[in-house]
Amino acid sequence: MTQFHYMDEEYITYLVYNVNWRLPDSIQKEALEELRHIHPDQVHLLLPHYGKDTWGNATQLLRELGFPRNKKAIPGLLGLCQDPRWPGFNTVCELFTSIGKETMLPYVERALAHAIEEGDEQWVDGLLQACQAFHLTVADFSQTSIREALRKKRNTEVS
Repeated sequence: MTQFHYMDEEYITYLVYNVNWRLPDSIQKEALEELRHIHPDQVHLLLPHYGKDTWGNATQLLRELGFPRNKKAIPGLLGLCQDPRWPGFNTVCELFTSIGKETMLPYVERALAHAIEEGDEQWVDGLLQACQAFHLTVADFSQTSIREALRKKRNTEVS
């Protein structure tokens, strides 16, 4: 059983930088091994906004850590849905599927509400693509404003 512990945030930043896919495999592997011990309260720190080159490895690690240990990273993972071409997007979809529709729905609903409010069509599209992975439909959403916006956008169900 993996023991986890709190880490200094600067140390986490250092380790996350070292999971950059451009670095040698040995450095990435060493950093990932250490990050496997990250405390569940700190998993959100694995997805820095500045570190697109780290997202592929970070999302794979978060998938490996599993739910509920990766719970605090879910909002950041939904942020990665802003562009389906970004590293880690497919892993994020797999991770959401493994977490399950019922658990993911409130998180997705908040992210969609934010994306719609911001007028970020690309993020809405990315979230819809992620929703397809775990079979969410327009009818699953409780917020009327989201259902209406999605119906206008797709004029059909999400799935």
